[in-house]
Amino acid sequence: MQRKHPWLCDTFAEHSTKMKYYINLLIFLIFLSCQNSSKTEKETKEKNEVDFSQIMKKSPNLNPKQINPKDIDTIYIDYLANIKKLEILTLLPDSCFDSWKWAKEERKIFEKSIKTTGYYIDSTPFYNTVDKAKNNYFGTHVVDGYWEFAIFNSNESYIVIVNDKVGDGDVIFVYEYKNKELKDITKNFLNILSPENYLKNKTNSLNCLGELEEDFKVLFEYNFENINKVEIDGSWSINEKEHSKCLDGNYIALTFDKNTKTFKEQIKWKKKDIE
Repeated sequence: MQRKHPWLCDTFAEHSTKMKYYINLLIFLIFLSCQNSSKTEKETKEKNEVDFSQIMKKSPNLNPKQINPKDIDTIYIDYLANIKKLEILTLLPDSCFDSWKWAKEERKIFEKSIKTTGYYIDSTPFYNTVDKAKNNYFGTHVVDGYWEFAIFNSNESYIVIVNDKVGDGDVIFVYEYKNKELKDITKNFLNILSPENYLKNKTNSLNCLGELEEDFKVLFEYNFENINKVEIDGSWSINEKEHSKCLDGNYIALTFDKNTKTFKEQIKWKKKDIE
């Protein structure tokens, strides 16, 4: 009977142990890779499913079969959660998009895609990038400008305020949305939404602003993101010390009254960080 060499057994045992170690390590690495891949896919989907949170573009009527898959972003939108905003978006006249063009027919196709499929295929990057959409507000970057609208709910209808900042300054439109129809009521709200309306004496107050006179209107920023309030906030260059003879304040808050479908105004001086 042939005798086994002890050193040969020891060597084989060590080799077997190492092989088991490497196999287990390989299995662990594969498992870890799968977990990371699954997590990444989940995070990507969750990111795309945020309400109106990704990219909308000008031409949603493209045939998906003609699009390179590498160029596709699938944008998931909860139709029922955004139904009022989508309805109003399709009804807004083309004049609200004069500075950048988003035709009514294109908006209808976009809305229909969301309604029937729950998503929209985006294949034209860097044109119209949704920035915010929450509650009553929708805002989007358009090339190097901005376009936004807000809806204010009254007892029987909605007041819709559109602000086109894609071109030169703020261009305001106001509508009443009732029974799936829009009525232009811009002229009823232009005064209360215009900073010039808050000058103490409209005939000569601009003169006391000095160098700010020419750029007075663009020195104010609109904020439509609050559910029942519009804020008109003046630049740091408008302050109480220098301009109290011209204005009663550099900050205007307009609180919406759903019973009267009007805004109650409040103006005050607001200290800026730079002062």
